[in-house]
Amino acid sequence: MASSELQKKLILHREKVQLQQLENQLVGIEVEGYRQPDSISPAALDALREFGHTSTKPNLGIDDTEPEDAILAWYHELLRNANIGDRFYCYTGMENFSYLDCRIKDARWLKSLRDNLGDSLDFIAEDERSVAMTHDDEYRILGFYRIL
Repeated sequence: MASSELQKKLILHREKVQLQQLENQLVGIEVEGYRQPDSISPAALDALREFGHTSTKPNLGIDDTEPEDAILAWYHELLRNANIGDRFYCYTGMENFSYLDCRIKDARWLKSLRDNLGDSLDFIAEDERSVAMTHDDEYRILGFYRIL
C-alpha cells in the first residue's frame, strides 16, 4: 500500500471518530448527512472564499465580550439576513466530511454549534442560493453574507 493511501485511510479513520464525537455533542441539531465541496454549488463556495479576502468588508460585527444572549441574537440576525433557514450546510474543517447537512430541532442549536465548532463558521442555505460566514477576529466576531 502506498504511503499516500495509508495516510488517506488514517485521516478517514480519525475523522470518523471526530465526526461521531461531534454528532454526539451537538444538541438541537439533527445531522442529516454530509456534503463534499464537489457536490456544492461553485457560486456558493466562491462567495465563501471571497469573504476571506482582506478587502471584503463584513456586513455585521459584534464585540466578543458582549453577553452570550446578545451574541446569539447577532448570529440569528446575520443568518436571517442571509436567508439561512432551518436546513443548511455547515463547514466542519474535516477533509472527508467537509459540510454537515443540518436541520434545526430546537433553540439550543446555535449555542451548541458554536461550543463545538467555534465562532468561525461557514453556512450554506439548503437551496445553495445564499451563504453566510462568521470569523473570530481577535476581539470581534465579523459576519458576512451574500444572496446568490
